[in-house]
Amino acid sequence: MPSLPLTTEEEKKAFKTIGVQSFEDLIATIPPQIRERAKFQLDFGEGHENLSHGLSEHELRNYFYNLAKKNKSTPEATHFLGGGIYDNIIPAIVNQLVLRGEFLTCYTPYQPEISQGTLQAIFEFQTLICRITGMPLANASMYDGPTATAEAVLMAQRLNSGTKNVLLASNLSGEYRSIIRTFLSGQKAEIQELPFDSSGLINKERLSSQLSSLNPCCLVVSYPNYFGSLEDLASIKALLPKNCLLIVAIPDISALSLFETPASGGADIVTGEAHQLGTPMLFGGPHVGFFASRKEYLRQMPGRLVGETTDSRGERCYTLTLSTREQHIRRDKATSNICTNQGLMLYELLFT
Repeated sequence: MPSLPLTTEEEKKAFKTIGVQSFEDLIATIPPQIRERAKFQLDFGEGHENLSHGLSEHELRNYFYNLAKKNKSTPEATHFLGGGIYDNIIPAIVNQLVLRGEFLTCYTPYQPEISQGTLQAIFEFQTLICRITGMPLANASMYDGPTATAEAVLMAQRLNSGTKNVLLASNLSGEYRSIIRTFLSGQKAEIQELPFDSSGLINKERLSSQLSSLNPCCLVVSYPNYFGSLEDLASIKALLPKNCLLIVAIPDISALSLFETPASGGADIVTGEAHQLGTPMLFGGPHVGFFASRKEYLRQMPGRLVGETTDSRGERCYTLTLSTREQHIRRDKATSNICTNQGLMLYELLFT
């Protein structure tokens, strides 16, 4: 945020408005001993003199410019760190399209008549997710892959009145497992991890025994898993009892352009990360979570769902079809408090 200093006359007017005569009057409530002992000292690190005064704008720009030169930029290195954060090629035209007024409308589409750009972008994103995952229903407003998967676990608990226990594949990303445990930390639900065999795939013998002892409401598996291997989802689904949902987390949605969809393997809920489709890496994001499920679970889905309809003139338009956030409905009826519509992220992905 830029600093906008006041002129002497503006300062006097400001003091008069708040009822003081000077800056000293403004800080008079601070005890004198604190004011007298306080020392304003800026530490600029090794090679820089500590200052008892601020820097000019020009000096500050130079300082941060020289500091930034010490960083290594992404083209200078091959990067694997992050387990899901990758540098993506984004055509220059994307930003030009993203910022067009037809699409860049209100942040939150509370009023559809003035938010058609945002609503259409969300609708197209939902359509894209349904086509890629093979699921009949997808929403928007998920922050990232791990939290979307944690929301899927909460949804499975709501759909199962008998048990709240959860089974996690241990070849699922550690970040996903950690976030799910954090989301469930206030519950009495038991969380167990399902080991993998020597090939890095789920140990199906242990799966059968843990299903009978834990009686989980869901099993969360990764596709591909953290080792890059593909689980046989259909055979896993066949082992699950009817009340245990199969949640498939997709850490890299671009993989689905090559492999069978999770829906073909019997997935009940599909979540994951869409950052790889075209958002920048930056410093670990921004992320784009997605969430898709079977149609019969519609009323328990978190986030927003945008639908296509016609207006009073019979022309195509878009509107919020389902919004189960606590900002829209009674808290005891809400499925989540997710507060993003991912607007700019969705535009990046769609145009890329």
